[in-house]
Amino acid sequence: MEATIIDVAKRTKVSIGTVSNVIHNKPNVESKTREKVLKSIHELGYVPNESAQNLKKGIRNDLKKRLTNNIGLIVYKGFNRYGFADHTSLVEGLDKEIRNHDNHLYFYYRVDELSENSSLFNKVVNSGNIDGLIVLSSQLEGIYEQVRKRIKNIISIGEPLGKEGDIDCLMFDDYGASYNAVKYLAESGHKRIGSITNLAYYKERQFVSNRQRAFKDAVRDLGLENDETLIEGVLPRDFFDLGAGMTLNKEAGYRLMKNLLIKAKPLPTAVFLENAESCSGVVEAIREAGLRIPDDISVITIGNSNLMGNVEPKITTFMYDVNEASKAVVKKLLERINTPRIKQVKILFPFDLSAGESCRKI
Repeated sequence: MEATIIDVAKRTKVSIGTVSNVIHNKPNVESKTREKVLKSIHELGYVPNESAQNLKKGIRNDLKKRLTNNIGLIVYKGFNRYGFADHTSLVEGLDKEIRNHDNHLYFYYRVDELSENSSLFNKVVNSGNIDGLIVLSSQLEGIYEQVRKRIKNIISIGEPLGKEGDIDCLMFDDYGASYNAVKYLAESGHKRIGSITNLAYYKERQFVSNRQRAFKDAVRDLGLENDETLIEGVLPRDFFDLGAGMTLNKEAGYRLMKNLLIKAKPLPTAVFLENAESCSGVVEAIREAGLRIPDDISVITIGNSNLMGNVEPKITTFMYDVNEASKAVVKKLLERINTPRIKQVKILFPFDLSAGESCRKI
């Protein structure tokens, strides 16, 4: 008597639905369970009538395949593992979510650590060690081609990786969040709104250009004062003097806000900060000028910087859910690992308003 799907389910001690999901190669089955089901199918000789020959061949191939259950992570040059950047929390979330799926974070290196150490690169970056790779960097300077040749399953975070457009990517809705931040101020009665931005990376980095483009679009669409003296950004020649790295830090925020307060006449009633890490510096500059937040100047920003907890008053921000973003990234990568031929996707992840005490209605 031929084995049935019920026999497979009983032997493996799983539901019939789980067996069906394995047969149809659906991604929502843990790797250990998938392995047990495939083993039972093979031992019982069970084959659905509609695809007998193809399934037999597929099962043999799957049984030969041994996943490592390891995931690699490459972050951008200059990433501070012990800092307070938004991405520190994201990395922690990714590690947690990877473990939730019975996988392991096999390595966690910056781009420059791998590009400058070929021995280390050759040791860790290969398909024998990891099933997939998460890239938190817009570029893989010096190692991109080698990574693409060695690792098939890749997902990038923040910006698309490479030029082919064939890598999964989770992108944050920087444009939408920035536009909504300005709109939030406008709906509170503000007409003269300043912007602290990063002009050094305006053309080079997509998230920077998206945020500044959204600011300008919102100013135009909402009928706000269009005054170039209200925009203060890091010029390329000043960039490294500020020590700002890829994003604006406390020192950059402090210096830029001081410049804005000097040149903008009359002063803005509110200011939009392109990233949260500059908040403490901006707040310090405003207070040094004898101004109060939000009585004299309202402040709004974007991001999940841990430094936000040290700033008073609490800054109103548009932030993304780190846990949900981590889940989305890991889910898509595991789906790619288990179903390699699915079409590449770009996920646009939203920001949500977290109202603080730094904005007032006028």
